[in-house]
Amino acid sequence: MGNKKTSKKKLTIILNTLQSFGGGERWALETAVLLKKRFDITLVNPVSRIDVVRMSKSELLRTYNLKGIHIMDIECHGVSTKLQNTGRFTTRVPKAKGFSKLKSAIMNADIVYEVTLNPVLISYSLLLSRVYKKRFILGMHNPEFLMEKPGGREDPLLNLTQKFLLKRVKEIHALTETQVNMLHRLNYKGRVYHIPHFLYFEPAKPHAAANRKEFICLFVGRLAVLQKGIDLLEEIIEKTLKKNTHIKFHIIGSRDDGEEIVKRLEKKYRSNVSWRGFVSDTSLKDEYKMANLFLMPSRYETTGLSLLEAQSYGIPAVAFDVSGPNEIIRASAQGALIKPFDTKKFSNSILNFYGLHRKSSKSYLNRKLKIYKLIKERYNDKKFVSKFTKMLNQH
Repeated sequence: MGNKKTSKKKLTIILNTLQSFGGGERWALETAVLLKKRFDITLVNPVSRIDVVRMSKSELLRTYNLKGIHIMDIECHGVSTKLQNTGRFTTRVPKAKGFSKLKSAIMNADIVYEVTLNPVLISYSLLLSRVYKKRFILGMHNPEFLMEKPGGREDPLLNLTQKFLLKRVKEIHALTETQVNMLHRLNYKGRVYHIPHFLYFEPAKPHAAANRKEFICLFVGRLAVLQKGIDLLEEIIEKTLKKNTHIKFHIIGSRDDGEEIVKRLEKKYRSNVSWRGFVSDTSLKDEYKMANLFLMPSRYETTGLSLLEAQSYGIPAVAFDVSGPNEIIRASAQGALIKPFDTKKFSNSILNFYGLHRKSSKSYLNRKLKIYKLIKERYNDKKFVSKFTKMLNQH
């Protein structure tokens, strides 16, 4: 008799909303593509009329090979609120048909993995997982969840959500050492899996032909003031251009409360600041290839995916010494970590890298090659798949 074919485990991943295309959504899409040969995967995609759309469904399908992955849209009522620390926040409440679909997705799953921390959706998901005796894993993709004071201020809703979940969730996937340490400090009793992020696409090896004519500083991310530090970026650019008008700034991102700041910068410094908006993956890779320095003025991050991607292309970086960036930038060759939130020192570091580049382009290229090799080895996707698969097959 022939070998009996083993059926794949069914993994349901519950998102915030795919069209927002935040870090959690990118992680989920990339993870689903990497794991689809090992698991039957359903991506539960809550949608509402008031969602911010950064990438359409058709663009997602062109960007990712989602064949064999089931995307289940669930219609929700969208309620826009303003949290103290996160700016505008959309609470999605499933409509009757949406709740029925969510229930079906969880009933048919072996494992439920939660990306969103939307209070209503996560409460429903956790309750349904318990009712139908499904294994539930919470992914720590929201940078604010394990922060005692996100953005330096208390947030009662986040604190309440944290206490509720830490008492009821038995398994947590932590992406950073900071999260692991915080869970221990909070006396979390469940199982913690520390599995860092990974490189999804193969980066281009740095070469001497790029970056000869201009010195380009690149920012990539949501234009959010509090988390991404767009107000700090404005100060940094102002301080830098007062001392050196040869440096160029390319800003990639859209749709948040920092958009007006970026528009103002571009209008004021037409020769030095270029706002590219939201770009395709192909255009983003071209930007990475041409950039000389990557800037991350964030006040806090989970991992800092754009920083990781930039460094995979060998780009040195300047960032504030906060959780996320300080776990990526560990070697001096990789760049500089600046004391939060000293925009003067941040600006001086940019000027220093400009000087290093102008002094010896060959030495600068060698630095980029070193970063490229280091990141490629440390964040190998095969390592991630092995660890994540092991986590999913436990229990």
